[in-house]
Amino acid sequence: MNPGDVAYYDGVVYVDLSTVKPMIAMPFHPSNTYTIDELNANLMDILDDVEKRALVSLDGKVDFTLKDKVRDGKLYVEQGIIAGCAGGGYENICDAADILRGKSIGADEFTLSVYPASTPIYMQLAKNGVLADLIETGSIVKTAFCGPCFGAGDTPANNAFSIRHSTRNFPNREGSKIQNGQISSVALMDARSIAATAANKGYLTSATDLADIEYTHPKYFFDKAIYDRRVYNGVGKADPSVEIKFGPNIKDWPEMVGNIIPFIGGEEEKSEKEPLRLWGYVDDEKKQIVPAESPVITCQCIRVPVLNGHTAAVFVKFKKNPTKEQLIEALEKFSGVPQELGLPSAPKQFIRYCEEDNRPQVALDVDYEHGMGINVGRLREDTVYDWKFVGLSHNTVRGAAGGAVLCAELLKAQGYITKK
Repeated sequence: MNPGDVAYYDGVVYVDLSTVKPMIAMPFHPSNTYTIDELNANLMDILDDVEKRALVSLDGKVDFTLKDKVRDGKLYVEQGIIAGCAGGGYENICDAADILRGKSIGADEFTLSVYPASTPIYMQLAKNGVLADLIETGSIVKTAFCGPCFGAGDTPANNAFSIRHSTRNFPNREGSKIQNGQISSVALMDARSIAATAANKGYLTSATDLADIEYTHPKYFFDKAIYDRRVYNGVGKADPSVEIKFGPNIKDWPEMVGNIIPFIGGEEEKSEKEPLRLWGYVDDEKKQIVPAESPVITCQCIRVPVLNGHTAAVFVKFKKNPTKEQLIEALEKFSGVPQELGLPSAPKQFIRYCEEDNRPQVALDVDYEHGMGINVGRLREDTVYDWKFVGLSHNTVRGAAGGAVLCAELLKAQGYITKK
């Protein structure tokens, strides 16, 4: 890093990179990490822990095991992927080629796919011979594409285990469909160790286990010719008379005008399960979240033509039925830890009750407390449940960027983030 003179830092963290050992993030979360050496040395114990964690991540919907991948005491992998903005960098691919040059990835189940991060990187790899070196090993080099990161390319076979230099390994991220009884799993690793595993024909191997590897570090020369010749730059040249052409799976926003779509992928399951995780507890021995068993939540999510704003129609039944006045008072006086600590992004009043019959509305209320507050209205008795109401939140502020900033502020305030 070469920061400018104007750069200011609250703190500096020094890391001796020579002491960092290759790591692996086991399914199904990027934080489920071990050194590769640690995993290989304690293979069955760690795989047992991974399976226990998977029971929570998969909610028991499918059977999951990695112990059937153990062959002669070693963990066998069916797929390796070096891809995308995180893994498909020029240096990563060149280092992988140095490890694999003159070797074979084998003729069994294991496959290795490499996706350069950009077309100029792809061009330079073609010019300096790295592509040929990789292809000669049995690896497959594909076009610059981020598909493997979100399940749109190289989806593993059912029950397969994939190692990837990418950014996420949540359930279904790689493309399997739990609702159809499918499950495959992804572990995150560095590109060098993926290449080392490929050189070992699919048996999990740390890059540091290979001796006498000469890394050539070929120089990168950026060539923007492909962008000049293929990418249209329409800045300042907009022509409304020209019709935009969409691919078969791309829909224009006007399709939503005067229409609703009764499905949002993953939203209903998340809405029903995530609150129970928040209300649950952490089992220190198992090092996992144990969800609460109640309340029971059921929901139906519908996509509507609104840019910002999540609106919920809520029906609730209580063990002891409160009055309307008690409910409104509880909502408006609610104060959480962010309010108690006076965090910069925390709304002063987290929940506001709207007395008007036609509120809350996205157009009028979504920016309440700079988008960090919640609006509730139309609280009234229900003939089946006790009460019903309408709630509104800002999905891209409270539900995304603003919520992330508030989490960081809370971590700092509680001492989890400190200056070195």
